[in-house]
Amino acid sequence: MKTTASRTTRTAVAMAGAACTLAAMSGCLQRTITVTSEPPGAVVWVNDNEVGRTPVDVDFTYFGKYSVRLRREGYEPIVDVRHVKKPVHEWPGIDVVTEAVPTNIHHRVRWHYDLEPALEYRVSGPEAESELIHSGVQMRKQLRGYDESAAPR
Repeated sequence: MKTTASRTTRTAVAMAGAACTLAAMSGCLQRTITVTSEPPGAVVWVNDNEVGRTPVDVDFTYFGKYSVRLRREGYEPIVDVRHVKKPVHEWPGIDVVTEAVPTNIHHRVRWHYDLEPALEYRVSGPEAESELIHSGVQMRKQLRGYDESAAPR
């Protein structure tokens, strides 16, 4: 009886030790989105959460669509939708092996934006007013699906 209990205890201890060893050897997956802008210092929102000023690193957990907004005083705001594709080492089945490999894997996605000076900083006076009106007319045409070639003359 004592031999069976000892053997069971030793087996349990060995299995626990093996599990701890595998856990200590397992790899680490890190996922980061880096957002930069020219000029730097724009406030960044990812999925409506303010994450900081450019350049900024944001950890992420899922692959798919992300809404991105940038804003800096004196520059036109940017609203964008970006897609983060799943790399091969994250595909189902392969990801189990990847996480078990005793190495660190860092998946980094880089998004860069060039900010344009705001209209009021580019032009002034009557020229600014004219450009603003022209811009508004163009936006209205886009919203209505306006086709200039079909317009009466």
